[in-house]
Amino acid sequence: MPVAKATSINDAMRRWSQGDVVLQPNIDFVHLADHQQAHSLPSSQLQQSTTGDVATSLVAVLSRVVGIVALSQTCDLQRDWRDRPFAEVAPLVKVTSEELAAIQRLKRPAFAYLPAVADRGLVVDLDRIMTVEKAVLTTWRPLPGVTGDNERRDFGRALARKWARMAFPDDFIAAAQQIRKRFLEKHHRQSEEGAHLRALREIRVSAAPSWNDPVVAVTWWFIREAEPRDFAANWAIWTERWMDRFDSSGRFRTDACFVAELDDLTAREYVESDKLDLDQLSVERDARSRPHSNVGTA
Repeated sequence: MPVAKATSINDAMRRWSQGDVVLQPNIDFVHLADHQQAHSLPSSQLQQSTTGDVATSLVAVLSRVVGIVALSQTCDLQRDWRDRPFAEVAPLVKVTSEELAAIQRLKRPAFAYLPAVADRGLVVDLDRIMTVEKAVLTTWRPLPGVTGDNERRDFGRALARKWARMAFPDDFIAAAQQIRKRFLEKHHRQSEEGAHLRALREIRVSAAPSWNDPVVAVTWWFIREAEPRDFAANWAIWTERWMDRFDSSGRFRTDACFVAELDDLTAREYVESDKLDLDQLSVERDARSRPHSNVGTA
């Protein structure tokens, strides 16, 4: 590549930072699929629209998305393309206001909240990541997706959670299914129970002696962010009702249940416990439809 062209790529990439956004209605997002075993919405649409034999069962499926977000760290985006020729991006997708609130509170690790596009009802879909050469990004002018240290820190934390989550045992997930179902049903209700759920910052659990032992004592931490709005605080009542939904017929027993604020936990209690997300407690694939259109092959 001519030196001038190489320099222009590096110069253009100095405008990019992690979390930067491109909002454009017809960006093609690509993923690899097996044409003979299509099961996502875009690959199924492609399979139905294809006539004749396909030369190979592996096909690149294109989906039109409303925008993309840079996931690569800022230092990697801005390094010389000869050392770091690639960048990672994820698509923006539309969600409901209820889903947006849960994602902002870090309760849906498959997605990341981005302040700059939240008013449009858009979030980052972390289940789909595409690798592009940096020259592709230089064809667009990025918009800041996050501003200030706190927003950057929150976005980085959302990315880290996607891949750093605890892999809970399957039988624990099954034992907690009724709790998950209750939380999903009641979280947005204008009721005393819903107000208590919305007041929670996070739920953490720890296991003794370990998650793999024949009999496991589970400690639950319901960490509140505030007191419930418009209702008197009745944490003892609601945590008892939630714990009654935990199936203790198998390896797991509830050893203790605490309602606390972050300041109440020691550093050891926090790092030796694991955050519990509703996505982690699901034994079924999330069936919520995702916006895909104009699907084709690359």
